[in-house]
Amino acid sequence: MGAGGTYSTLADAVAAASAGDTILIAPGTYTDQVATINVPLTIEGSGGPVIFTQSAAELPGLKGYLVTNANTTVENITFQNAAISVGDGDNGAGIRQQAGNLTVINDQFNNDQDGILATPATKGVDSIVITNSSFDGDGVASGPLAGFEHGIYIGMVASLTVIGSTFNGILAGHDIKSRAEASTITGNTLEDGVTGTASYAVDLPDGGVDEVSGNTIDKGPNTQNWTTIAYSEEDATNQTWADNSLEVSGNLIDNTNDNTIGVNNYSTSVTADISCNAFDNVPTISQGLATLENNVTSGPVPACGQSMPEPPGLALSGVGFALLASLRFRRRWRRLAA
Repeated sequence: MGAGGTYSTLADAVAAASAGDTILIAPGTYTDQVATINVPLTIEGSGGPVIFTQSAAELPGLKGYLVTNANTTVENITFQNAAISVGDGDNGAGIRQQAGNLTVINDQFNNDQDGILATPATKGVDSIVITNSSFDGDGVASGPLAGFEHGIYIGMVASLTVIGSTFNGILAGHDIKSRAEASTITGNTLEDGVTGTASYAVDLPDGGVDEVSGNTIDKGPNTQNWTTIAYSEEDATNQTWADNSLEVSGNLIDNTNDNTIGVNNYSTSVTADISCNAFDNVPTISQGLATLENNVTSGPVPACGQSMPEPPGLALSGVGFALLASLRFRRRWRRLAA
């Protein structure tokens, strides 16, 4: 679609597509265009920058540039400035997932109220994988709903994997908020910078089986909450999911203020495994039930927390890359525990 293509709008291209099709989008800026996906599709920017942006007072459809109700892969696209009014929810999104698996590869989300908002129709079914993507300036800084919007806000899907991505300058809300049954957050950079006012860097409010590993996390001077990683603060007795655990390993957590908490575990039954991290200028490494081993309070991530090199000649993307990274960290921990 786009200049020289068969369709001039995304909605027209999606309406004409069949299950399994790939829609290639020509380089350009596409204003006030939205589409709802009801059959499995790949949406891919091709040949140069593809930008979806908004000029209207509210994003058409009041949800997202892409609204997904079926398995969808989105690659090489920038979504920016998605916004709707307070009365309509204040939560315009780059992508709004409602059903189906979602794979996000090499995309950018800039100054959206929510970068990605997942509101799955059925609990514990879908998977979301985000790789090599960036979230910059997302969130809502002021107003009655400020703080309810996030870099990504993932509802009760079966699994969330975020790998090799960056979150910079998120406003008021969290960089990553996930209610997924299992969340794997690996090899990312989460940084408030001087403009960010984010609350938690990683919020896992309903527990679940969660791994936060190999990330660089920097709490800035204007953060709205001193906790870096929060677990089970909305479900301390872990009633949401049958299985619950928290592993925090190999992260570099730094801050530019004097009050930061590294990991705040609100669960009354889960003991967090906090190992081989570097907590630089973090006065309180953990609160709540936790086992701490081989962490340092200054300097680089200790050797036991450093990732293994990729096998030579192996190139993966999307789900395969995310799964390899997750397995790599899990293999490392099995060796260390032996």
